[in-house]
Amino acid sequence: MARPFSSKDAQRIIEDHRQLLSSLNAVAGSDELLKQDVQKGADALVAQEVLKVLGDIPIEEINHEKRGIRVDDKTFGNIIKEEIDRINAKHNQK
Repeated sequence: MARPFSSKDAQRIIEDHRQLLSSLNAVAGSDELLKQDVQKGADALVAQEVLKVLGDIPIEEINHEKRGIRVDDKTFGNIIKEEIDRINAKHNQK
């Protein structure tokens, strides 16, 4: 025989349903944020690996055709460090 269903039981089920929907919506919203975090991490890793590879290569070796990079006896690592220092100095002045 079926058990009688009280209004308290109905209210509890409705509240449980609302909480589950709220939790699912929160998960769906965090999906995009997590994708963005993964993309930022991947971009940072790529930049780090590029710096490792190019950091010790002289500019003249990369620009042996002399078509655009005009620097003296520097490496990409040195140039990037100088730019970071310049940006930090400008930021610290404000």
